[in-house]
Amino acid sequence: MTYLIPTNLEAALISLAQQHDRIVAGGTDVYPAMKQGHTPRSLLDVTRIKELMNITVTDTGLRIGAAVTWSKIVKANLPAAFDGLKHAAKEVGSLQIQ
Repeated sequence: MTYLIPTNLEAALISLAQQHDRIVAGGTDVYPAMKQGHTPRSLLDVTRIKELMNITVTDTGLRIGAAVTWSKIVKANLPAAFDGLKHAAKEVGSLQIQ
C-alpha cells in the first residue's frame, strides 16, 4: 500500500487521476476497515493541502474545505444556519480526532 501526503492541490489531483487513491483526512475510518480485509491500494492524505484547509465565503455561499478540522468548524464564525453542523462537530470523537 502507498501512503501519499501531497502539499498542494495540483499534486493531489494528478495522483488521483493516475492511481485512483482513497482519500483520507486522518484515516480513523480506514484503519478499522483494513482489519476487515478492505485494504486500499493507495491512500491520499489531504490534511497538508492548504487549499483544502479553509472555510471561505464565495459569491454563492460558504466553502468548507475537505481538510477543515472539526475543531476549526466549532470555532468558526458561521451563520446560524450552521449551528447544527457546529453542534455535531463537538460530538465527533475526542479532541485529538477533532
